[in-house]
Amino acid sequence: MPSHFQLCLAALTAAAAVITTSSAVPGASSDSIAPPPLVPSVAATSRVTANVVPEGVDWFTAVLGQPRDMSSSSQVRWVENLYRPAIVDGQFKTDVGPNGKLSILYPGMGPGALNETAIGATRPINANSYRRLVVRAHVAEAVRLFVWGFRHGYDEHAVLVGDTTLAAGWGTYVIGLNGSWNGTQQGLSLVFPDGAQDLRIDWVRLLRTTDVSWVTARWQPVGRRSVDVLIDDNRDPLDGFVHTVGTGLLDDGQESWSPDILPPGRYFVYVRRAGSRPATGSYAGSPVRVEPTPILRFAIPSWLSGEDYATRELKNPWDMNGPDDLFAGGDWRWSWHGLSSAPIFRDGALHASNSGRDPYFFLNVDPNRPIDTSRYRYLSWRWRVDAPRLHSPQRLDAAHGLMTRFHYYGSWPYRGDSMNTSNDVLIWDGWNIYTVDLWRGHLDDASPGAGPGWSGMKAGLRFDPLEATQRFDFQVDWIRLTADHYVRAGSDFRIHWSQRPGTLPQRVRLYIDTDDDWDNGTHAFIGEAYRASSGGVSPGATAGHRVYLPLASASRAARWFAWHVPRHLRGRFHIAAEVSNGFTTTHWYSSGQVLVVP
Repeated sequence: MPSHFQLCLAALTAAAAVITTSSAVPGASSDSIAPPPLVPSVAATSRVTANVVPEGVDWFTAVLGQPRDMSSSSQVRWVENLYRPAIVDGQFKTDVGPNGKLSILYPGMGPGALNETAIGATRPINANSYRRLVVRAHVAEAVRLFVWGFRHGYDEHAVLVGDTTLAAGWGTYVIGLNGSWNGTQQGLSLVFPDGAQDLRIDWVRLLRTTDVSWVTARWQPVGRRSVDVLIDDNRDPLDGFVHTVGTGLLDDGQESWSPDILPPGRYFVYVRRAGSRPATGSYAGSPVRVEPTPILRFAIPSWLSGEDYATRELKNPWDMNGPDDLFAGGDWRWSWHGLSSAPIFRDGALHASNSGRDPYFFLNVDPNRPIDTSRYRYLSWRWRVDAPRLHSPQRLDAAHGLMTRFHYYGSWPYRGDSMNTSNDVLIWDGWNIYTVDLWRGHLDDASPGAGPGWSGMKAGLRFDPLEATQRFDFQVDWIRLTADHYVRAGSDFRIHWSQRPGTLPQRVRLYIDTDDDWDNGTHAFIGEAYRASSGGVSPGATAGHRVYLPLASASRAARWFAWHVPRHLRGRFHIAAEVSNGFTTTHWYSSGQVLVVP
Protein backbone atom coordinates (compact mmCIF):
# COMPACT_ATOMS: atom_id res chain seq x y z
CA MET A 1 0.00 0.00 0.00
CA PRO A 2 1.24 3.54 -0.67
CA SER A 3 2.11 5.73 2.27
CA HIS A 4 -0.03 8.68 3.25
CA PHE A 5 1.07 11.78 5.06
CA GLN A 6 -0.65 13.17 8.09
CA LEU A 7 -1.02 16.68 9.33
CA CYS A 8 -2.37 17.45 12.78
CA LEU A 9 -5.68 19.27 12.53
CA ALA A 10 -7.47 20.54 15.59
CA ALA A 11 -11.02 19.57 14.69
CA LEU A 12 -14.19 21.26 15.74
CA THR A 13 -14.00 19.11 18.83
CA ALA A 14 -10.92 18.13 20.79
CA ALA A 15 -10.41 15.10 18.54
CA ALA A 16 -7.41 14.90 16.21
CA ALA A 17 -7.76 14.89 12.42
CA VAL A 18 -5.81 13.45 9.53
CA ILE A 19 -5.09 14.88 6.08
CA THR A 20 -4.08 12.39 3.43
CA THR A 21 -3.03 13.04 -0.11
CA SER A 22 -3.41 11.07 -3.28
CA SER A 23 -3.40 11.68 -6.99
CA ALA A 24 -5.95 10.98 -9.69
CA VAL A 25 -4.94 8.46 -12.31
CA PRO A 26 -3.27 10.23 -15.30
CA GLY A 27 -5.66 10.64 -18.18
CA ALA A 28 -8.72 11.58 -16.14
CA SER A 29 -10.61 14.58 -17.48
CA SER A 30 -11.03 17.64 -15.29
CA ASP A 31 -14.41 18.33 -16.86
CA SER A 32 -15.79 15.76 -14.42
CA ILE A 33 -13.20 15.62 -11.66
CA ALA A 34 -14.15 13.33 -8.78
CA PRO A 35 -12.28 12.65 -5.55
CA PRO A 36 -10.13 9.53 -5.54
CA PRO A 37 -11.25 6.34 -3.78
CA LEU A 38 -10.57 6.13 -0.08
CA VAL A 39 -8.04 3.35 -0.73
CA PRO A 40 -6.05 4.68 -3.71
CA SER A 41 -3.92 2.50 -5.92
CA VAL A 42 -0.13 2.71 -6.08
CA ALA A 43 -0.32 4.67 -9.34
CA ALA A 44 -2.67 7.14 -7.76
CA THR A 45 -0.17 8.13 -5.09
CA SER A 46 2.95 8.24 -7.23
CA ARG A 47 3.02 12.06 -7.32
CA VAL A 48 2.84 12.57 -3.56
CA THR A 49 5.63 12.51 -0.98
CA ALA A 50 5.11 13.31 2.72
CA ASN A 51 3.22 16.62 2.97
CA VAL A 52 4.47 17.82 -0.42
CA VAL A 53 2.50 17.73 -3.67
CA PRO A 54 3.65 18.78 -7.15
CA GLU A 55 2.49 21.99 -8.69
CA GLY A 56 -0.38 21.40 -11.10
CA VAL A 57 0.63 21.27 -14.77
CA ASP A 58 0.16 24.91 -15.76
CA TRP A 59 0.78 25.76 -19.42
CA PHE A 60 2.39 29.12 -18.68
CA THR A 61 4.86 27.44 -16.32
CA ALA A 62 5.56 24.00 -17.78
CA VAL A 63 5.49 24.92 -21.48
CA LEU A 64 6.18 28.63 -21.78
CA GLY A 65 8.44 28.86 -18.75
CA GLN A 66 6.77 32.13 -17.73
CA PRO A 67 4.29 31.69 -14.85
CA ARG A 68 1.60 34.34 -14.82
CA ASP A 69 2.43 35.35 -11.26
CA MET A 70 2.24 39.08 -12.05
CA SER A 71 5.88 39.65 -11.24
CA SER A 72 6.50 41.52 -14.52
CA SER A 73 4.55 43.80 -16.85
CA SER A 74 5.60 41.52 -19.74
CA GLN A 75 2.99 39.02 -18.51
CA VAL A 76 0.11 41.32 -19.47
CA ARG A 77 0.10 42.58 -23.05
CA TRP A 78 -2.22 44.05 -25.64
CA VAL A 79 -4.61 45.95 -23.42
CA GLU A 80 -7.57 48.22 -24.10
CA ASN A 81 -9.48 50.66 -21.89
CA LEU A 82 -7.35 50.08 -18.83
CA TYR A 83 -6.49 53.09 -16.69
CA ARG A 84 -3.28 53.46 -14.71
CA PRO A 85 -2.26 49.80 -15.07
CA ALA A 86 0.76 48.76 -13.04
CA ILE A 87 2.49 45.81 -11.42
CA VAL A 88 2.62 46.50 -7.68
CA ASP A 89 3.85 43.98 -5.08
CA GLY A 90 3.28 41.03 -7.38
CA GLN A 91 -0.20 42.09 -8.48
CA PHE A 92 -1.53 43.63 -11.68
CA LYS A 93 -3.63 46.64 -10.68
CA THR A 94 -5.88 48.84 -12.82
CA ASP A 95 -9.32 50.33 -13.30
CA VAL A 96 -11.15 48.98 -16.33
CA GLY A 97 -13.42 50.85 -18.73
CA PRO A 98 -16.31 49.26 -20.66
CA ASN A 99 -15.10 46.32 -22.74
CA GLY A 100 -11.68 46.64 -21.15
CA LYS A 101 -9.31 43.87 -22.16
CA LEU A 102 -5.97 42.46 -21.14
CA SER A 103 -4.13 39.69 -22.91
CA ILE A 104 -2.67 36.94 -20.72
CA LEU A 105 -1.17 35.37 -23.84
CA TYR A 106 -0.66 37.84 -26.69
CA PRO A 107 -1.83 36.22 -29.96
CA GLY A 108 0.50 38.07 -32.32
CA MET A 109 -0.20 40.56 -35.08
CA GLY A 110 -0.53 38.13 -37.96
CA PRO A 111 0.88 38.82 -41.46
CA GLY A 112 3.02 41.92 -41.82
CA ALA A 113 4.58 41.85 -38.35
CA LEU A 114 7.38 40.06 -36.58
CA ASN A 115 6.00 38.18 -33.59
CA GLU A 116 8.33 38.10 -30.62
CA THR A 117 9.20 34.82 -28.96
CA ALA A 118 7.22 33.29 -26.10
CA ILE A 119 3.85 34.44 -27.43
CA GLY A 120 1.00 32.44 -28.86
CA ALA A 121 1.93 33.00 -32.49
CA THR A 122 5.13 31.00 -31.99
CA ARG A 123 4.10 28.90 -28.95
CA PRO A 124 0.41 28.00 -29.39
CA ILE A 125 -1.58 26.25 -26.67
CA ASN A 126 -2.78 22.67 -27.00
CA ALA A 127 -6.36 23.56 -26.09
CA ASN A 128 -7.45 19.93 -26.04
CA SER A 129 -5.21 19.30 -23.02
CA TYR A 130 -5.26 22.64 -21.16
CA ARG A 131 -8.89 23.41 -20.40
CA ARG A 132 -9.16 24.87 -16.89
CA LEU A 133 -8.42 28.55 -16.38
CA VAL A 134 -7.87 29.74 -12.81
CA VAL A 135 -7.84 33.44 -11.95
CA ARG A 136 -7.10 34.92 -8.54
CA ALA A 137 -8.61 38.42 -8.65
CA HIS A 138 -10.13 41.28 -6.68
CA VAL A 139 -12.80 43.79 -7.74
CA ALA A 140 -14.62 46.52 -5.85
CA GLU A 141 -18.06 45.22 -6.83
CA ALA A 142 -19.43 42.24 -8.72
CA VAL A 143 -18.66 42.26 -12.47
CA ARG A 144 -18.87 39.91 -15.42
CA LEU A 145 -15.72 38.37 -16.85
CA PHE A 146 -15.47 36.98 -20.38
CA VAL A 147 -12.60 34.80 -21.58
CA TRP A 148 -11.64 35.11 -25.23
CA GLY A 149 -9.58 32.60 -27.15
CA PHE A 150 -7.69 33.38 -30.36
CA ARG A 151 -7.00 30.80 -33.01
CA HIS A 152 -5.07 33.50 -34.89
CA GLY A 153 -4.04 37.10 -34.21
CA TYR A 154 -6.25 40.20 -34.27
CA ASP A 155 -9.61 40.76 -32.59
CA GLU A 156 -11.69 39.43 -35.47
CA HIS A 157 -10.43 35.96 -34.63
CA ALA A 158 -11.58 36.14 -30.99
CA VAL A 159 -14.06 33.54 -29.72
CA LEU A 160 -15.85 33.49 -26.36
CA VAL A 161 -14.53 30.39 -24.58
CA GLY A 162 -15.64 30.98 -20.99
CA ASP A 163 -17.29 33.38 -18.57
CA THR A 164 -17.97 33.87 -14.89
CA THR A 165 -18.96 36.56 -12.41
CA LEU A 166 -16.40 38.03 -10.05
CA ALA A 167 -17.78 38.81 -6.60
CA ALA A 168 -16.73 41.89 -4.65
CA GLY A 169 -13.44 41.38 -2.85
CA TRP A 170 -10.88 38.64 -3.44
CA GLY A 171 -11.76 35.33 -5.02
CA THR A 172 -10.21 32.37 -6.82
CA TYR A 173 -12.22 31.45 -9.91
CA VAL A 174 -11.95 28.13 -11.75
CA ILE A 175 -13.36 28.46 -15.25
CA GLY A 176 -13.95 25.41 -17.39
CA LEU A 177 -13.37 26.50 -20.99
CA ASN A 178 -16.11 25.58 -23.46
CA GLY A 179 -16.12 23.57 -26.69
CA SER A 180 -14.87 26.50 -28.78
CA TRP A 181 -11.58 26.16 -26.92
CA ASN A 182 -10.09 23.31 -28.96
CA GLY A 183 -7.24 22.42 -31.29
CA THR A 184 -4.44 24.94 -31.06
CA GLN A 185 -5.04 28.44 -29.70
CA GLN A 186 -2.53 31.26 -29.87
CA GLY A 187 -4.13 33.85 -27.63
CA LEU A 188 -6.04 34.21 -24.36
CA SER A 189 -7.61 37.43 -23.09
CA LEU A 190 -9.72 38.54 -20.14
CA VAL A 191 -12.51 40.95 -21.09
CA PHE A 192 -14.72 42.99 -18.76
CA PRO A 193 -17.83 44.04 -20.75
CA ASP A 194 -19.09 46.38 -18.04
CA GLY A 195 -15.68 47.51 -16.81
CA ALA A 196 -14.30 46.91 -13.31
CA GLN A 197 -13.15 49.16 -10.50
CA ASP A 198 -10.04 48.37 -8.47
CA LEU A 199 -9.18 45.26 -10.46
CA ARG A 200 -6.27 43.36 -8.99
CA ILE A 201 -4.97 40.11 -10.43
CA ASP A 202 -2.66 38.03 -8.26
CA TRP A 203 -2.10 35.10 -10.63
CA VAL A 204 -3.54 33.20 -13.58
CA ARG A 205 -3.10 29.50 -14.35
CA LEU A 206 -4.11 27.38 -17.35
CA LEU A 207 -4.21 23.78 -16.19
CA ARG A 208 -3.87 20.48 -17.96
CA THR A 209 -6.80 18.17 -17.32
CA THR A 210 -4.75 15.08 -16.47
CA ASP A 211 -2.45 14.08 -13.61
CA VAL A 212 -4.57 15.83 -10.98
CA SER A 213 -3.30 15.73 -7.38
CA TRP A 214 -5.71 15.51 -4.46
CA VAL A 215 -5.52 16.28 -0.76
CA THR A 216 -8.12 14.74 1.56
CA ALA A 217 -8.82 16.47 4.86
CA ARG A 218 -10.16 14.19 7.61
CA TRP A 219 -11.54 15.17 10.99
CA GLN A 220 -13.74 13.78 13.72
CA PRO A 221 -17.38 14.52 12.72
CA VAL A 222 -19.37 16.66 15.13
CA GLY A 223 -22.87 15.29 14.94
CA ARG A 224 -25.32 16.15 12.19
CA ARG A 225 -23.89 19.49 11.26
CA SER A 226 -22.45 21.03 8.12
CA VAL A 227 -19.00 22.57 7.78
CA ASP A 228 -17.03 24.97 5.58
CA VAL A 229 -13.63 23.79 4.31
CA LEU A 230 -11.28 26.54 3.17
CA ILE A 231 -7.64 26.90 2.11
CA ASP A 232 -5.37 29.64 3.44
CA ASP A 233 -1.79 30.67 2.68
CA ASN A 234 -1.20 31.65 6.30
CA ARG A 235 -2.78 30.98 9.68
CA ASP A 236 -4.85 34.15 9.94
CA PRO A 237 -8.54 33.55 9.14
CA LEU A 238 -9.35 37.25 9.41
CA ASP A 239 -7.51 38.24 6.21
CA GLY A 240 -9.45 35.92 3.94
CA PHE A 241 -8.74 32.62 2.19
CA VAL A 242 -7.19 31.75 -1.16
CA HIS A 243 -9.65 29.01 -2.03
CA THR A 244 -12.98 27.64 -0.87
CA VAL A 245 -13.19 23.87 -1.11
CA GLY A 246 -16.88 23.99 -0.17
CA THR A 247 -19.41 25.54 2.17
CA GLY A 248 -22.30 23.85 3.92
CA LEU A 249 -20.72 20.45 3.36
CA LEU A 250 -22.00 17.35 5.08
CA ASP A 251 -19.95 16.78 8.20
CA ASP A 252 -18.88 13.25 7.38
CA GLY A 253 -15.32 13.82 8.58
CA GLN A 254 -13.57 14.17 5.23
CA GLU A 255 -13.37 16.29 2.10
CA SER A 256 -11.06 16.06 -0.93
CA TRP A 257 -9.66 19.02 -2.82
CA SER A 258 -7.10 19.56 -5.57
CA PRO A 259 -4.17 21.89 -4.88
CA ASP A 260 -3.44 22.01 -8.63
CA ILE A 261 -5.29 25.30 -8.97
CA LEU A 262 -2.83 27.00 -6.58
CA PRO A 263 0.65 28.32 -7.39
CA PRO A 264 3.68 27.03 -5.47
CA GLY A 265 3.67 27.79 -1.77
CA ARG A 266 2.48 26.61 1.65
CA TYR A 267 -1.24 26.16 2.27
CA PHE A 268 -3.27 25.39 5.38
CA VAL A 269 -6.61 23.59 5.53
CA TYR A 270 -9.19 25.41 7.68
CA VAL A 271 -12.43 23.79 8.91
CA ARG A 272 -15.27 25.61 10.67
CA ARG A 273 -18.97 25.19 11.26
CA ALA A 274 -20.93 26.25 8.22
CA GLY A 275 -21.69 29.97 8.21
CA SER A 276 -19.85 30.70 11.44
CA ARG A 277 -17.48 33.59 11.96
CA PRO A 278 -14.00 33.28 10.35
CA ALA A 279 -12.05 32.79 13.58
CA THR A 280 -14.22 30.02 15.03
CA GLY A 281 -12.63 27.10 13.12
CA SER A 282 -9.29 25.32 13.23
CA TYR A 283 -6.19 25.02 11.04
CA ALA A 284 -4.10 22.03 10.15
CA GLY A 285 -0.99 21.93 12.29
CA SER A 286 1.34 21.68 9.27
CA PRO A 287 0.94 23.11 5.79
CA VAL A 288 0.57 21.33 2.50
CA ARG A 289 3.51 22.44 0.37
CA VAL A 290 3.05 22.78 -3.38
CA GLU A 291 6.43 22.13 -4.99
CA PRO A 292 7.22 24.45 -7.93
CA THR A 293 7.65 23.02 -11.43
CA PRO A 294 11.31 23.21 -12.48
CA ILE A 295 12.15 25.84 -15.10
CA LEU A 296 15.55 26.10 -16.75
CA ARG A 297 16.88 28.85 -19.02
CA PHE A 298 20.12 28.51 -20.93
CA ALA A 299 22.51 31.45 -20.68
CA ILE A 300 25.13 29.75 -22.90
CA PRO A 301 24.33 29.00 -25.64
CA SER A 302 21.69 31.66 -26.23
CA TRP A 303 20.84 34.41 -28.68
CA LEU A 304 22.96 36.83 -26.66
CA SER A 305 25.96 34.70 -25.73
CA GLY A 306 27.65 34.12 -29.09
CA GLU A 307 30.31 36.20 -30.78
CA ASP A 308 29.17 39.80 -31.44
CA TYR A 309 30.00 41.53 -34.75
CA ALA A 310 30.81 44.98 -33.39
CA THR A 311 32.88 43.59 -30.54
CA ARG A 312 34.91 41.21 -32.71
CA GLU A 313 35.26 43.14 -35.96
CA LEU A 314 35.27 46.76 -34.74
CA LYS A 315 36.59 46.28 -31.19
CA ASN A 316 33.77 48.64 -30.24
CA PRO A 317 30.46 47.06 -29.16
CA TRP A 318 27.22 48.92 -29.87
CA ASP A 319 26.81 49.62 -26.15
CA MET A 320 25.62 53.20 -26.72
CA ASN A 321 28.35 54.66 -24.58
CA GLY A 322 29.09 57.32 -27.20
CA PRO A 323 28.44 58.64 -30.71
CA ASP A 324 31.08 56.33 -32.17
CA ASP A 325 28.45 53.57 -32.00
CA LEU A 326 26.65 55.33 -34.85
CA PHE A 327 27.93 55.44 -38.40
CA ALA A 328 29.85 58.58 -39.38
CA GLY A 329 29.88 58.72 -43.17
CA GLY A 330 30.58 62.41 -43.61
CA ASP A 331 26.90 63.13 -44.22
CA TRP A 332 24.24 63.52 -41.54
CA ARG A 333 21.91 61.28 -43.56
CA TRP A 334 24.19 58.37 -42.78
CA SER A 335 24.06 58.98 -39.01
CA TRP A 336 20.51 59.86 -37.94
CA HIS A 337 17.29 61.39 -39.23
CA GLY A 338 13.78 62.24 -37.98
CA LEU A 339 14.86 62.91 -34.40
CA SER A 340 13.96 66.05 -32.50
CA SER A 341 17.67 66.67 -31.95
CA ALA A 342 20.97 64.86 -32.10
CA PRO A 343 21.02 61.76 -29.86
CA ILE A 344 22.36 62.25 -26.36
CA PHE A 345 24.59 59.57 -24.86
CA ARG A 346 24.17 59.46 -21.11
CA ASP A 347 24.47 56.75 -18.45
CA GLY A 348 25.42 54.15 -21.02
CA ALA A 349 22.37 54.66 -23.25
CA LEU A 350 21.30 56.62 -26.33
CA HIS A 351 18.52 59.11 -25.47
CA ALA A 352 16.35 60.59 -28.22
CA SER A 353 12.84 61.58 -29.32
CA ASN A 354 11.16 61.29 -32.68
CA SER A 355 10.08 64.37 -34.61
CA GLY A 356 8.05 62.54 -37.24
CA ARG A 357 6.91 59.15 -38.48
CA ASP A 358 10.25 58.00 -39.86
CA PRO A 359 13.08 58.42 -37.35
CA TYR A 360 16.17 56.31 -37.83
CA PHE A 361 19.88 56.03 -37.16
CA PHE A 362 22.67 54.00 -38.76
CA LEU A 363 24.83 51.75 -36.64
CA ASN A 364 28.60 51.84 -36.95
CA VAL A 365 29.49 49.27 -39.62
CA ASP A 366 32.87 49.42 -41.33
CA PRO A 367 32.32 48.85 -45.09
CA ASN A 368 35.85 47.45 -45.20
CA ARG A 369 34.87 44.88 -42.55
CA PRO A 370 31.29 44.13 -43.56
CA ILE A 371 28.89 41.83 -41.75
CA ASP A 372 29.24 38.18 -42.77
CA THR A 373 25.62 36.97 -42.85
CA SER A 374 26.70 33.32 -42.92
CA ARG A 375 28.08 33.86 -39.42
CA TYR A 376 26.03 36.59 -37.74
CA ARG A 377 22.31 35.94 -37.41
CA TYR A 378 20.74 37.12 -34.11
CA LEU A 379 19.89 40.84 -33.95
CA SER A 380 19.03 41.80 -30.37
CA TRP A 381 18.44 45.13 -28.71
CA ARG A 382 17.47 46.42 -25.29
CA TRP A 383 15.58 49.66 -25.19
CA ARG A 384 12.84 51.61 -23.50
CA VAL A 385 9.93 53.58 -24.91
CA ASP A 386 8.47 56.10 -22.48
CA ALA A 387 4.84 56.03 -23.48
CA PRO A 388 2.52 56.61 -20.52
CA ARG A 389 -0.54 56.64 -22.80
CA LEU A 390 0.14 53.35 -24.54
CA HIS A 391 -2.16 51.45 -22.22
CA SER A 392 -4.73 54.13 -21.50
CA PRO A 393 -7.01 54.53 -23.22
CA GLN A 394 -5.64 53.83 -26.68
CA ARG A 395 -4.80 50.42 -28.02
CA LEU A 396 -1.26 49.24 -28.56
CA ASP A 397 -1.10 48.19 -32.19
CA ALA A 398 0.16 49.09 -35.66
CA ALA A 399 -2.67 51.59 -36.20
CA HIS A 400 -0.85 53.99 -33.89
CA GLY A 401 2.52 53.39 -35.55
CA LEU A 402 3.96 51.78 -32.46
CA MET A 403 6.29 49.56 -34.40
CA THR A 404 10.00 49.33 -35.07
CA ARG A 405 11.89 47.87 -38.03
CA PHE A 406 15.39 47.74 -39.46
CA HIS A 407 17.05 47.95 -42.88
CA TYR A 408 20.31 46.53 -44.13
CA TYR A 409 22.45 47.34 -47.15
CA GLY A 410 24.80 45.28 -49.25
CA SER A 411 26.91 48.17 -50.58
CA TRP A 412 28.50 51.45 -49.65
CA PRO A 413 27.47 54.14 -50.40
CA TYR A 414 24.08 52.82 -49.38
CA ARG A 415 21.78 52.29 -52.36
CA GLY A 416 18.17 51.25 -52.63
CA ASP A 417 18.97 48.40 -54.99
CA SER A 418 20.99 46.67 -52.26
CA MET A 419 18.60 47.38 -49.37
CA ASN A 420 16.12 45.15 -47.58
CA THR A 421 13.44 46.13 -45.07
CA SER A 422 12.22 43.96 -42.21
CA ASN A 423 8.66 43.40 -41.16
CA ASP A 424 7.32 45.41 -38.22
CA VAL A 425 8.21 44.54 -34.65
CA LEU A 426 5.51 45.45 -32.15
CA ILE A 427 6.72 47.85 -29.46
CA TRP A 428 5.95 47.52 -25.76
CA ASP A 429 6.44 50.37 -23.34
CA GLY A 430 9.15 50.27 -20.70
CA TRP A 431 12.43 48.35 -20.89
CA ASN A 432 12.36 45.27 -23.11
CA ILE A 433 14.78 43.01 -24.98
CA TYR A 434 13.91 41.93 -28.52
CA THR A 435 15.65 39.34 -30.70
CA VAL A 436 15.16 38.56 -34.38
CA ASP A 437 16.80 35.59 -36.10
CA LEU A 438 17.76 37.11 -39.46
CA TRP A 439 18.25 33.69 -41.02
CA ARG A 440 14.48 33.27 -40.91
CA GLY A 441 13.94 36.09 -43.40
CA HIS A 442 11.28 38.33 -41.84
CA LEU A 443 11.24 40.78 -44.76
CA ASP A 444 8.45 43.29 -45.13
CA ASP A 445 5.51 41.73 -46.98
CA ALA A 446 4.63 44.84 -48.98
CA SER A 447 8.08 46.35 -49.58
CA PRO A 448 10.87 43.85 -48.88
CA GLY A 449 13.42 45.83 -50.88
CA ALA A 450 15.52 44.96 -53.93
CA GLY A 451 18.39 43.36 -52.02
CA PRO A 452 18.96 39.59 -51.72
CA GLY A 453 17.87 39.38 -48.09
CA TRP A 454 20.17 38.33 -45.28
CA SER A 455 22.84 36.74 -47.46
CA GLY A 456 26.32 37.70 -48.59
CA MET A 457 28.11 40.64 -46.96
CA LYS A 458 26.32 43.67 -45.49
CA ALA A 459 27.87 47.13 -45.37
CA GLY A 460 25.16 48.94 -43.45
CA LEU A 461 22.53 48.42 -40.75
CA ARG A 462 19.82 50.99 -40.06
CA PHE A 463 17.54 51.00 -37.02
CA ASP A 464 14.10 52.66 -37.24
CA PRO A 465 13.02 53.03 -33.60
CA LEU A 466 9.31 53.71 -34.14
CA GLU A 467 6.76 55.01 -36.60
CA ALA A 468 4.39 57.38 -34.82
CA THR A 469 2.85 60.78 -35.37
CA GLN A 470 3.00 61.76 -31.72
CA ARG A 471 6.29 62.27 -29.96
CA PHE A 472 7.81 59.56 -27.81
CA ASP A 473 11.00 59.57 -25.79
CA PHE A 474 13.12 56.45 -26.05
CA GLN A 475 16.42 55.06 -24.81
CA VAL A 476 18.61 52.41 -26.41
CA ASP A 477 20.84 50.53 -23.98
CA TRP A 478 22.62 48.24 -26.47
CA ILE A 479 22.33 46.47 -29.80
CA ARG A 480 24.05 43.18 -30.60
CA LEU A 481 24.45 41.10 -33.75
CA THR A 482 25.63 37.68 -32.62
CA ALA A 483 26.59 34.31 -34.05
CA ASP A 484 26.14 30.76 -32.86
CA HIS A 485 28.95 29.29 -30.78
CA TYR A 486 31.71 27.68 -32.85
CA VAL A 487 33.14 24.68 -31.02
CA ARG A 488 35.90 22.36 -32.20
CA ALA A 489 35.33 18.62 -32.01
CA GLY A 490 37.44 17.11 -29.24
CA SER A 491 37.39 20.31 -27.15
CA ASP A 492 35.38 21.23 -24.05
CA PHE A 493 32.36 23.54 -24.19
CA ARG A 494 30.91 24.94 -20.99
CA ILE A 495 27.10 25.13 -20.89
CA HIS A 496 25.51 27.61 -18.46
CA TRP A 497 21.94 27.94 -17.28
CA SER A 498 19.77 29.48 -14.59
CA GLN A 499 16.91 27.97 -12.65
CA ARG A 500 13.57 29.12 -11.32
CA PRO A 501 14.17 31.13 -8.14
CA GLY A 502 13.62 29.12 -5.01
CA THR A 503 14.05 25.73 -6.67
CA LEU A 504 16.88 23.23 -6.76
CA PRO A 505 16.16 20.35 -9.17
CA GLN A 506 17.23 16.89 -8.18
CA ARG A 507 18.43 16.09 -11.69
CA VAL A 508 19.43 17.84 -14.90
CA ARG A 509 20.15 15.67 -17.93
CA LEU A 510 21.62 17.39 -20.98
CA TYR A 511 21.22 16.56 -24.66
CA ILE A 512 22.03 17.88 -28.12
CA ASP A 513 19.28 18.17 -30.72
CA THR A 514 19.17 19.23 -34.35
CA ASP A 515 15.85 21.00 -33.71
CA ASP A 516 13.90 22.27 -30.70
CA ASP A 517 11.20 19.59 -30.66
CA TRP A 518 11.63 17.09 -27.83
CA ASP A 519 8.79 14.84 -28.93
CA ASN A 520 10.29 13.87 -32.30
CA GLY A 521 13.06 11.94 -30.56
CA THR A 522 16.10 13.45 -32.30
CA HIS A 523 17.84 14.41 -29.05
CA ALA A 524 21.02 12.62 -27.98
CA PHE A 525 22.30 12.37 -24.40
CA ILE A 526 25.57 14.15 -23.54
CA GLY A 527 25.74 14.20 -19.76
CA GLU A 528 24.02 14.29 -16.39
CA ALA A 529 24.40 16.36 -13.22
CA TYR A 530 22.88 15.56 -9.85
CA ARG A 531 22.22 17.44 -6.63
CA ALA A 532 22.96 15.46 -3.49
CA SER A 533 21.76 16.59 -0.08
CA SER A 534 25.38 17.07 0.98
CA GLY A 535 26.07 19.27 -2.03
CA GLY A 536 28.29 16.67 -3.68
CA VAL A 537 27.96 14.46 -6.71
CA SER A 538 25.59 11.51 -6.66
CA PRO A 539 27.30 8.17 -7.35
CA GLY A 540 27.55 7.26 -11.00
CA ALA A 541 30.08 6.02 -13.50
CA THR A 542 31.86 8.42 -15.81
CA ALA A 543 32.07 7.03 -19.32
CA GLY A 544 32.67 8.38 -22.80
CA HIS A 545 31.97 12.09 -22.89
CA ARG A 546 29.76 12.19 -19.78
CA VAL A 547 30.81 14.58 -17.05
CA TYR A 548 29.18 14.57 -13.61
CA LEU A 549 29.11 17.79 -11.66
CA PRO A 550 27.32 18.92 -8.50
CA LEU A 551 24.35 21.22 -8.90
CA ALA A 552 24.62 22.49 -5.34
CA SER A 553 27.47 24.96 -5.73
CA ALA A 554 28.20 28.25 -4.01
CA SER A 555 25.69 30.01 -6.26
CA ARG A 556 22.12 28.79 -6.22
CA ALA A 557 21.19 30.94 -9.21
CA ALA A 558 23.63 29.81 -11.91
CA ARG A 559 24.72 26.34 -13.04
CA TRP A 560 27.20 25.03 -15.56
CA PHE A 561 28.26 21.80 -17.23
CA ALA A 562 31.48 20.95 -19.07
CA TRP A 563 30.67 19.02 -22.25
CA HIS A 564 33.58 17.22 -23.83
CA VAL A 565 32.62 17.28 -27.52
CA PRO A 566 33.29 13.91 -29.24
CA ARG A 567 35.94 14.03 -31.96
CA HIS A 568 33.63 12.50 -34.56
CA LEU A 569 30.74 14.95 -34.02
CA ARG A 570 29.86 17.56 -36.68
CA GLY A 571 26.86 19.83 -37.15
CA ARG A 572 24.70 22.56 -35.62
CA PHE A 573 22.83 21.70 -32.43
CA HIS A 574 20.54 23.11 -29.78
CA ILE A 575 21.28 22.14 -26.20
CA ALA A 576 18.30 20.56 -24.45
CA ALA A 577 17.73 19.84 -20.77
CA GLU A 578 15.51 17.34 -19.00
CA VAL A 579 14.89 18.65 -15.50
CA SER A 580 13.25 16.81 -12.61
CA ASN A 581 12.41 17.85 -9.06
CA GLY A 582 11.31 14.37 -8.02
CA PHE A 583 7.69 15.04 -8.97
CA THR A 584 7.65 16.74 -12.34
CA THR A 585 9.93 16.45 -15.37
CA THR A 586 10.20 19.31 -17.87
CA HIS A 587 12.22 19.90 -21.04
CA TRP A 588 13.92 23.12 -22.12
CA TYR A 589 15.92 24.20 -25.17
CA SER A 590 18.63 26.78 -25.75
CA SER A 591 17.65 29.70 -27.97
CA GLY A 592 21.07 29.80 -29.63
CA GLN A 593 22.93 26.87 -31.13
CA VAL A 594 26.36 25.28 -31.12
CA LEU A 595 28.19 24.65 -34.41
CA VAL A 596 30.65 21.78 -34.04
CA VAL A 597 33.48 22.03 -36.56
CA PRO A 598 36.63 19.91 -37.17
